[in-house]
Amino acid sequence: MTGSTPLSAVLAVTALALSLPACGKKAPPEPARPSASALASAAASASALPDGKRRYLLDDTADVKFTIDAPLEKITGETHRVRGSVDVDVRDLTKTTGVVEVNVMELFTTTFAEEEKNHTQTEHAHNWLELGASVPPERRDVTRWAKFVVTKVGTSTALADIQPLPGTDMRAVGATATGDFTLHGVTVKKSIMVNVNFSGPPDAPTKIDIIATQGFPLSLVEHDIKPRDALGAFVAGALAKVGKKIDDKVRVTVSLTANPKK
Repeated sequence: MTGSTPLSAVLAVTALALSLPACGKKAPPEPARPSASALASAAASASALPDGKRRYLLDDTADVKFTIDAPLEKITGETHRVRGSVDVDVRDLTKTTGVVEVNVMELFTTTFAEEEKNHTQTEHAHNWLELGASVPPERRDVTRWAKFVVTKVGTSTALADIQPLPGTDMRAVGATATGDFTLHGVTVKKSIMVNVNFSGPPDAPTKIDIIATQGFPLSLVEHDIKPRDALGAFVAGALAKVGKKIDDKVRVTVSLTANPKK
């Protein structure tokens, strides 16, 4: 809530051919290079948002909490490091898109009163997610971030049509965010109910708070999250030992804040 070899070879051969002197001929004049201002203008044009959209960057700290309400044990945990952006179309909120990424590597459990028990359980959680200390770095790079790519928001209201809350400049919108959710390298379609609070003028909000307080479900099986050792290898028979202390369903709640890109 990131050149191929044949092309490189072609470019290398082309560069070599151009560097060889032509027999009895003058080298053609070098074409004029675009100015720095022209390059900057082209880059800005390439990254420009469609008319009516504004980009908001997520604060890098947020509240992301999870609960596994198993029959014999209620497991809880959280992580607070996020990144991403939201592109808001205030005239038609259905056109709003975004990317939210959550740093799973910084996940820690809060199940127990004893810190030592939480520390051990956190290590186990990291192993299950292939984030253990002995997992190859290239694999940890794949599993380190959970990502939600929002492709549609299920409300057609223009922000200006929503009355602010009494005595404030805040407009509250309930919506369903739909997109692709990736966890542990496995991507599934996901729809998440969110409450979004827009502060400031409706044509240019100054802050956006995004809250999924009801939470949304995740499946450990669906995302191939299962008992593993510090190397990331599956531990056969471990699920039978864990028994009713674990459940396939995980409920996640999220609270994010986004501010206008400067």
